[in-house]
Amino acid sequence: EAIRILNAARPKSPLGAVRDAFALVEEKGYHPSRVMYNMALKLLARKGDLSNVFTLYREMRARKVRMDVYTYAHMFNACSMAQNCQDMDELLSDMERFRVPWNVILINSALKAYGAAGKVDRMEALFDRMELSFGLEPDVRT
Repeated sequence: EAIRILNAARPKSPLGAVRDAFALVEEKGYHPSRVMYNMALKLLARKGDLSNVFTLYREMRARKVRMDVYTYAHMFNACSMAQNCQDMDELLSDMERFRVPWNVILINSALKAYGAAGKVDRMEALFDRMELSFGLEPDVRT
């Protein structure tokens, strides 16, 4: 039922849908799952709601919910939508700490976030690391 609430969220009130879905799960004595968090991050990211995306991300981290590539793709997309990459260092550090593997989709999302924020130097540095450090080949979108 909580997933249904997130899937049916209206674009005007995604934060309300997230809180309703999480409250429903917690009322039943459970904690929101990684899938729920990732769906909520995606929903908020689409609105460019960077403040609430990072609040939810930090809550996820505090609850020790395991992060995955989807978590970081949604986080990078939120930074891109908001044209703000000031917290990207936190995300990159967490990815290393939690050993989330890089893939081309994540690299492209991070590059897009840096580009949207006008951080061409950071884009170039990450692009250079793509092959050297991560062993990844650029694709058409890169």
